Amino acid sequence: MLIDKRPKDSLIEFCKMCENILGSDKNKIYSDTIKLIKYYKSSKIDRESLRVDLTRENKWYKALKNGQIDYSIYSDDGFLSEMWACWIIYSRNYLRAIYSPKSLFSKSIKDDFGVVNKIVDLGCGFGYTTAALKEMYQDADVYGTNLENTAQIKICRFLADRRKFKIVTDIDDIGSEVDLLFASEYFEHILNPIDHLRDIIKKLNPKNMLIANAFNVRSVGHFNYYKIDEELVDQKLVSKIFNNELRKLGYKKIKTKLWNNRPNYYKLT
Repeated sequence: MLIDKRPKDSLIEFCKMCENILGSDKNKIYSDTIKLIKYYKSSKIDRESLRVDLTRENKWYKALKNGQIDYSIYSDDGFLSEMWACWIIYSRNYLRAIYSPKSLFSKSIKDDFGVVNKIVDLGCGFGYTTAALKEMYQDADVYGTNLENTAQIKICRFLADRRKFKIVTDIDDIGSEVDLLFASEYFEHILNPIDHLRDIIKKLNPKNMLIANAFNVRSVGHFNYYKIDEELVDQKLVSKIFNNELRKLGYKKIKTKLWNNRPNYYKLT
């Protein structure tokens, strides 16, 4: 399974895939990714000594400072390294964690989902998380959502054809009654996260959700301020508002044994 495969081996395969599909420099993607993983795993003090290319991050925040949103960063080949680092450090570990037989103290989170026929991976990046979910639930319909006209969606479609999951650019193409919704480092990339959450709940009606947000972290694609009910709200305040909104929409946060409660497990009551 992808979540059990040695990260270095998976990265080598990924870099070769980028070269074959996108014509990217596989050696550059590999070296940039290794540097980013070390950077994100280091303390803020240690990060200063690491030579990491922060061009995309600086470009993003410079545009925000000028009152603009530069979505071109998502079409940059270099963004693939950012997503790989997130897969290895976060998403992959989240999926491994829910399999722990005592993640809910007496059983696994996975067992608590019950029958799973439909899964949605929001903002699926290059599709490894979606492919892993399909491996876990071979009989389920698994969907990944992505942005059109980006480098990542080309990788996604290549994987989707071989791993038997589906890629959509509009959640209207999925249908309701979703059994499991997975959103790792996703809502931070949405300027109107609460409105978007409401729309997702209304259209997909997910029974179980695994969500890992990091609104207050500086990163490519994150905002300093988010628009909530037509007001600009500081990023530091958004997590609490987001969690309260989930409760209003009928979801209960399930207590788990996962480190730092990531991902958060929400169940429709």
